[in-house]
Amino acid sequence: MNNKSEKKKILLISVPFSAKGTGPVMENHGLCYLKACLCYNGFSVDMIDGNATEKPFYQCINELNLDDYFLMGFSVYSTNYYNTSKLIKAMRASGFTGHITMGGHYPTFSWKTILEKNPALDSIVLGEGELILLEIAKALASSKKWRNIGGLACRIGDDLTLNPGVPLINPLSFPFLPDRRSYGKLFKNQNFATISSSRGCWGNCTFCSVRSFYKLAFGPCWRPRSPEEIVDELEYLYKEEGISNFAFCDDNFMGTGEEGRRRAVKVGEEILRRSLDIAYAIDCRPDDVNKDLLKELQKSGLVKVNIGVESFVERQLRLYSKTIPSERIESALDILKELDFFIGIYTIFFDPSVTFEELSVNLNSALRIGPEYFPEFATFLQVFPGIPLYDKLKKENFLDTHKILQTTENEYWINYRFQNPGIEDFFILCLEFEVIMGKFLSSFTSNNSLMGERHYKLYSAMRELTCKNFLSLIEDIEVKKGNFSEFKRRYIEEWTGKAKKLIFHKDY
Repeated sequence: MNNKSEKKKILLISVPFSAKGTGPVMENHGLCYLKACLCYNGFSVDMIDGNATEKPFYQCINELNLDDYFLMGFSVYSTNYYNTSKLIKAMRASGFTGHITMGGHYPTFSWKTILEKNPALDSIVLGEGELILLEIAKALASSKKWRNIGGLACRIGDDLTLNPGVPLINPLSFPFLPDRRSYGKLFKNQNFATISSSRGCWGNCTFCSVRSFYKLAFGPCWRPRSPEEIVDELEYLYKEEGISNFAFCDDNFMGTGEEGRRRAVKVGEEILRRSLDIAYAIDCRPDDVNKDLLKELQKSGLVKVNIGVESFVERQLRLYSKTIPSERIESALDILKELDFFIGIYTIFFDPSVTFEELSVNLNSALRIGPEYFPEFATFLQVFPGIPLYDKLKKENFLDTHKILQTTENEYWINYRFQNPGIEDFFILCLEFEVIMGKFLSSFTSNNSLMGERHYKLYSAMRELTCKNFLSLIEDIEVKKGNFSEFKRRYIEEWTGKAKKLIFHKDY
């Protein structure tokens, strides 16, 4: 990292996640909107998304001239916090004297601890960031005081302070599109991009921080962008960038009640009116699955629907506050199958108290419904301040941050200890095999999230193999005793051999 020239720019950074995915690259919408907002207001902004750099991330960092910048903002998650802290410390050691801030769900709910442990950090933006970061930039650029900016946590002398929040952006409308220029031709080359069409969610799931995140400020729990603005963005990416495959990354595309359904219909109608030949995916709750509505969206290019089921075990459903009846979930899946959608089912099969019997129930349910609908089986509860479950698990003395697995490319961290013998070893083995399977399938799924279905027969066979492997492992008495570490390599080699046979099978 070099120090030359006059400080005049802002740098936005997301340090790579500790565990990499195998599918298409997705935008960091937080950074894209922050950059667009700052540029719209006259600032010069550079952006580095460490999960999507052509060169190695730290090479990009080392090539920076730190004195070009008067402000740095970091996008922080629980999966990149530790490496972000190390980088901030290194930047200070290299002579950077400008303002350093960070934002995101994880720092929003851990602001006090983070500021205490990171003296190199000046401030933390809590909640929605565009207006707060803009105020920081304006104050620094004009040498004005910044410590009283609303929604900001910082130090005042030896004390840590949190300023009152600011209103949410409502209506959710911007005079600019999210700025993807820092990604170069990445999205054009992979023919896939994601769209954020709303913010917030009306649900009260205990494992999710979305409601808590937006409740820090003033405004409704769900805020939609207008159908016209959404399709403006789609049209730009389709006509100017040549992108025809999209996924809406909203917490719930359908939104709230009748208002949400009307908006969804209007989005589809606007896509048709502009003759955009696109394919897209959405996320929604099982109780949002409406046959007539989905048939209308299907006309405009909807091909895939992802729903959050989380578990088929009653104890876990109560823990996660998932109150949708099993009959409603089955009905939703029947509708999606009838309409011939590609389906994705989100789950959280591992939690601190999970048993082998419960894992067997979940995996057998997946096998019955269709294992091809489950992109992962080694899915686990992520615990951090801000989710409603955090205080409960802390009170029960379950919390304990430790690294459970390190591969050649990834580190996997978990914030609790499993309570039942053998579960953690079993989870690590499942996680490691899911990583291997992801690599096998990457050549079929790397271009975009919808293209993998061109090889759906192979994909389905691989997911079935994985599910059956995990079920057979549960039946091994040595696993339940927690004594199978010596057999781990044998399991991996045996399963990998079966997967390779599938890949080279003549039917695929």
